[in-house]
This record gives sequence, structure tokens and C-alpha cells, in this order.
Amino acid sequence: MAAFTDEEERLFGTADNAPWLLASRLREMGARHEHGAPYQAFTIQDANLFTGQNPASSAPMADAINTALAAG
Repeated sequence: MAAFTDEEERLFGTADNAPWLLASRLREMGARHEHGAPYQAFTIQDANLFTGQNPASSAPMADAINTALAAG
């Protein structure tokens, strides 16, 4: 899955005050976290699970969902 990365948390300035970082926690819990460049669009589709790395991923993820729905 894709989600906000530890690097993005650090760049945004929230990492030092966070009790945990999302990407690290996902990996600790057994998820396969994939990512692209910081603050760039990056989406992953695994069957019916669609995830995006950050807000920049919203439009590409919506396109992927619409394409999957149209394919039926």
C-alpha cells in the first residue's frame, strides 16, 4: 500500500512530535509499504484496495478507481 512516508513526515516537520510514523508503523504491522518521491503523486492498486501516498495522489487514484469501476 501507499501512505504518507516517514521522509514526508520529517520534511513537513511533524516527525519529531509524532508518537509513531505511519509508514514505519505499517511496515511493523506487516504491510508492504511502497512509495514514490516525496510530495509527488504515487498510487497503488491491489485488487480492490486503492491507496495514495499523499494529497497529490488524489486525482490519479480517482482515475484508477473510475477505470476499475468502468471495467466492471
